[in-house]
Amino acid sequence: MCLTTGDSSSTERATLTAAARALVPDHPAAHEALDVALKSLVPSLFYHSFRLFIYAQALLKTPSAGLPGSFETFKGIPLEPHVLFVACIYHDLSTLEKYDSNPKRFEICAGDEAVAVLLKHGVSESAAREAWLAMSLHTTPHIPENLGGAAQAVRLGIRAEFRGYQLEKEALSEEQWRIINEDLPRLEIEKDLGNALAHQGLRNEEKTPRLTWAGELVKYAKANPGYEGVNQNF
Repeated sequence: MCLTTGDSSSTERATLTAAARALVPDHPAAHEALDVALKSLVPSLFYHSFRLFIYAQALLKTPSAGLPGSFETFKGIPLEPHVLFVACIYHDLSTLEKYDSNPKRFEICAGDEAVAVLLKHGVSESAAREAWLAMSLHTTPHIPENLGGAAQAVRLGIRAEFRGYQLEKEALSEEQWRIINEDLPRLEIEKDLGNALAHQGLRNEEKTPRLTWAGELVKYAKANPGYEGVNQNF
């Protein structure tokens, strides 16, 4: 499992409206993951992770048949909402500085943390493995889209979040769209996430292999020291 070396130094904390909190699955694994994420992640990363859960849950219920590229190679294994929630709310947890000393890629490190929580609360190894796969592949193009199940749903949710995939309006209720747009603000998610990964990679390049997404973020940061905007390799 991932090594930890302390708590986040950020004093910013996200808050959840009653409407958003009502979407959290009623399971001890989900409750623990929510508590950790609220205490650890800056608001932009927390709200991003919560939006991802809403998108991914909808995508699991509505398979993406008929999309360009025919993402139907495998149907995948469906996950219970609490397992999917832990995967989504933890998927960027390892961007925190306390994970710098762990040499694993941030996707894998976060997946390990999620598995520990899931197994602790009685989730089966097979379900925990599906959550780990979805998390570890969420930045990898094409492969998770064709794996089906949670891996596909989380990857397409990431693409919906960053405008690479158009989620149908009917996929979510009006209240869910309202929560996404009003209760879970985007803030500066592209800048904050890109900077977190680039800075982590500059501190420990073993975590960001060449030709990975995080590796490309580090490459841009190295070539443009002092740049204050959104990393152009985001």
